[in-house]
Amino acid sequence: MSLNDDFKRAFKGALFSSQAWTYEVLPTGCAPIDLALVCGGFGEGRVGEIFGSWSTGKTLVLYRWLIETQRNGGKAFLFESEGGFHADWFVALGGIFGTGTKDDLLVVPNLTSVEDFFDGVDTILKVLETSKFKGPTAIGWDSLAATGTKHLEKKGVKGSHAAKRALLISEGVTRLSGQITGTRVAVVNTNQTKIKMGAKEWDETHTPGGRAWPYICSTRLEVEFDGGPTGSKITDDDGEMIGRSIRGKVVKNKLGPPFGEFKFPVYTVAGVVHPVFEGVRTKVGIDCEEALLDWYLGNKKATFGEDHEHRFMTVAGAGYITLNEDVFGKVKKFRKKDWLKTLEAYPMLLDPKGLVQ
Repeated sequence: MSLNDDFKRAFKGALFSSQAWTYEVLPTGCAPIDLALVCGGFGEGRVGEIFGSWSTGKTLVLYRWLIETQRNGGKAFLFESEGGFHADWFVALGGIFGTGTKDDLLVVPNLTSVEDFFDGVDTILKVLETSKFKGPTAIGWDSLAATGTKHLEKKGVKGSHAAKRALLISEGVTRLSGQITGTRVAVVNTNQTKIKMGAKEWDETHTPGGRAWPYICSTRLEVEFDGGPTGSKITDDDGEMIGRSIRGKVVKNKLGPPFGEFKFPVYTVAGVVHPVFEGVRTKVGIDCEEALLDWYLGNKKATFGEDHEHRFMTVAGAGYITLNEDVFGKVKKFRKKDWLKTLEAYPMLLDPKGLVQ
């Protein structure tokens, strides 16, 4: 018996067990985000966060993650405290809601306190433990910033509640992280960036709710306007705004290298001719296919090295794009407007992670 075997026996086999460190992920369905994360999504049995300024697509990314989990046969839950959930909008984005089937999104509306959120998650975990369901489970919270405490619900209460809420979140997320470890449950919240009045230049913003949630998170995504609130606008040929260009970065990542960057377009109007992809109608929400092309064409700060543009496709003359013959065989050049047809002809392009490996 070696010394390592003695330690394993003393710790009941917990030490040096590779099985203890294996994990699966729940993808967001947006290739640039999943690739920037390296691992391919938010980890099961872990806590995550999406934060940023107002109107930068935080909720859309959260919805896209819930929808992708539904598509992969998992259960999706949404705790809603902003009063912004609309069933028709969620369905328009591709989600399943109101069908009466096992795949339906389950919504907890009008969430008013962080205590209710943690109690709700605790209830979900207890039901899952006694059920026969073994698939992935995504729990979204929209949003931490908009959720108060039971302290606020009492009439006539005075004074600051920030410290009280931070303490409740700290206690709750510490317990939550232990509860979901080793399960197929992932919990992701949205949070907003606030400006600290009178703060020093290098620490001018923060996310409300204390530091416990960011500290325990395995994954944190920050999303912002790509070009500022006005410069990020996407317009049609008539100059009408039909969406925004959003960029982001992986601020924290325990499942792979952090600091990967990504970019994706968000459309708020459906059925409008795309200004670049001629003849293609815009989609509502995140256009994952367009974001994928942007990554292929040179978002060099995305995860898989600076040479991915040359490995997969390059921009030729006269606005044409050429696929790498060494990877895809002899193929014809195509224009951006033909990108969807190219995806149909070469479905392997939909799995860039597989191409890289």
